Amino acid sequence: MFWHLLKKDWQESTFRFLLNASLIVVIFALLYYFIERQTPFAFLLSIPLVFLHLFYMFFSIIFSLRKEWKERTVYFWFNMPIAGWKLLLSKFTVAYFQFAISLLITMFMISFLFERAMNQLPETFSEEVFLVLEVLQALLREFAPVIFLFISQGAIQIGLAGLFIYVMSKVIKPLGWLIGIIITFIFNYIYSWFTDTAVYSAITSWGEIFRLGDLPEHLLLQMNLEGVDPVIMKTPIYAGYFLVEVVIIILIFWAISWLFDRKVQI
Repeated sequence: MFWHLLKKDWQESTFRFLLNASLIVVIFALLYYFIERQTPFAFLLSIPLVFLHLFYMFFSIIFSLRKEWKERTVYFWFNMPIAGWKLLLSKFTVAYFQFAISLLITMFMISFLFERAMNQLPETFSEEVFLVLEVLQALLREFAPVIFLFISQGAIQIGLAGLFIYVMSKVIKPLGWLIGIIITFIFNYIYSWFTDTAVYSAITSWGEIFRLGDLPEHLLLQMNLEGVDPVIMKTPIYAGYFLVEVVIIILIFWAISWLFDRKVQI
């Protein structure tokens, strides 16, 4: 049954996904043109596309749910012998995989444009400019998995916020969406406060993955990090942090599913 839900949600969102992918290709084609004909620095305009992916799941989930209510297929949902969490998880899973494909395509194209831009730079540019660009290129390559991981985490969290806000709009009428937004901001404020506590540090500070000071020596030399705070250089990224985030995401999703099963009005 869950496989059929995934297939249905994928087919339902295929047009939006292909439209988004086509738009990304068109943007990169235009940037490639500007790099070749105008200025190599046009590639810098492609970098914001990575961070725009933070909102991919938010809009994908809301559009998908809105379509269910608009076309009244939601009535079939509530008459199906399947738990609400499976219905929502199907949409969340499809949204994530489409987001991931789109982000990987974007990151690959940025890498390609960067390479082209480096080859197009005139020799008249100062050595410092070349050095900065070489370091930036190397960092993008070194940090590609980390960038993907953090963008994914942010996109999932914002996607959960979109799911909660939409479900709240169906739990409380009218202005349930506004209440959902307020609760989301309050939760984020409390959670941000909690992440600064010793308790949070104790449960997340294990399984060191990476720290800036562990970059290859040639990169550190090129980056000229003498003026950077040593604390930043020594601050590690822990596996415990990601595990705690996963647990919190699961708990929030469970709470939203409970609301969906017990309180949604159709």
